Amino acid sequence: MRIRAILFANVRSGNGRRWLDPIVQATAEFGIELVSTHLQLDADSIDRALELARTQDVKIVLVAGGDGTVGHVVGRVAGTDFTVGVIPAGTSNDFARSLLIPIDPRGALDVVIRGVATRVDIGVAGERTFVHAAVLGLSTQFVRADEALRSVLGRLSYPVAGVWSYLHRRRSHFTLKTTDQVHHFDAYEVAFVNAPVFAGPLEFEVAEAELDSRRLSVVVVERLGIRSLVRYVPAILTGHLGRLPGIQTLSIAWGEIDSVPPLEVTVDGETAGPTPMVLKVRPAALRVFVPQTFAERHHESRRRR
Repeated sequence: MRIRAILFANVRSGNGRRWLDPIVQATAEFGIELVSTHLQLDADSIDRALELARTQDVKIVLVAGGDGTVGHVVGRVAGTDFTVGVIPAGTSNDFARSLLIPIDPRGALDVVIRGVATRVDIGVAGERTFVHAAVLGLSTQFVRADEALRSVLGRLSYPVAGVWSYLHRRRSHFTLKTTDQVHHFDAYEVAFVNAPVFAGPLEFEVAEAELDSRRLSVVVVERLGIRSLVRYVPAILTGHLGRLPGIQTLSIAWGEIDSVPPLEVTVDGETAGPTPMVLKVRPAALRVFVPQTFAERHHESRRRR
């Protein structure tokens, strides 16, 4: 049976423009009929495209882009009867990596054809949906520095921004209210993690995070000196961040974060607004195609829980 789908593509993402034509060509080779392709990704345009797809009895939504693009589209798709096929075309693609989706168009489309559909959690920060993580603190400073330097330094902007952010790091005071407790931290960064993989091709993991746990993992970085960094590197390679002195991990379904001074919250690398902000999980809100290996791994994980 021929599969019919619509495609949302961010041609401004890391690899979006370069991969758009190969993606369209590959869909035809895989027997996927692209009913329509959409490059306008504002909320109204997405909603109109989804409504038109419903009238045409299209049930599959392909999204080509990075974590920010996927999160933006998912915010309009979540809770519906559409199934999403993620085609990684961004810089890090951490959500796709967490789902074990190959980082190439043909491999990702093969998951749509041969994989299985499952439900995973998504996060909400204020009014914004995220699929990977919501972060405030040092990583936000890094993103801003990288964007400012990219036009001048090109690929060198990434390491330069990293060094600049580290040298200019500073702690903030955070208050996190959950349903049953109030936490106080003096920290460099707080991250609310939905999908475990981070750092793109390095594929580091937050071991406590699971896409079907019905909770967000909160990672609080309270120390960031040279000694902490020396111990931090092997820890992120093994995924045991919570075992490091100076790093706390919590698990929440809902929380309100505030900071002194007020800080910007970024979701999947895009600005969502300042603190204070409510963050929560939407359990099993997204139906998405995944490889069989992912489905088997998480079925076993759920059975053990």
